Amino acid sequence: MKERTKPPHGNEEGFHRWDGMAMEYEYQVLLQSLVLASKPELVIETGTGRGYTSAFIADALVENGFGKLITFEPDPKFAEEARANLAGMPVEVVNAPSSTYTGRDPDFLFLDSGPEYRKDEIERWLSRPGLLVAVHDANRAYPLGLGLRLVGGDGFWVGRT
Repeated sequence: MKERTKPPHGNEEGFHRWDGMAMEYEYQVLLQSLVLASKPELVIETGTGRGYTSAFIADALVENGFGKLITFEPDPKFAEEARANLAGMPVEVVNAPSSTYTGRDPDFLFLDSGPEYRKDEIERWLSRPGLLVAVHDANRAYPLGLGLRLVGGDGFWVGRT
């Protein structure tokens, strides 16, 4: 697995980010561990941004020896940057919201999209039974039900539907 160093940008809580938009490094490592442990064949991610967190997921899939990540980013500039950053990894970057996805249900879902998409995604995806789900920005008022909710930084929630 590729060794990733901790980004230099820390906050008063001790969390680190690559930039002001990226998920906290500490949650990226946790997400990577969840993918390593759950061994999914298909991971869906919403809100790719520049692909920093996508790389942690993809590294875990490579370490597992199988699996694919399909990640959705509605902003064409970010989607293009993510494609470049994720080249050669088992990742498909889709320049669209996840509502356009019509393939098979994933084994693992990671939600990190903007607030304009989140409510619809939660309603769509959390209605599927048995899906392992992780959500960034869990400190926002989303109806996430039962699961583990970590409240540092922007928050992280993980549970099974």
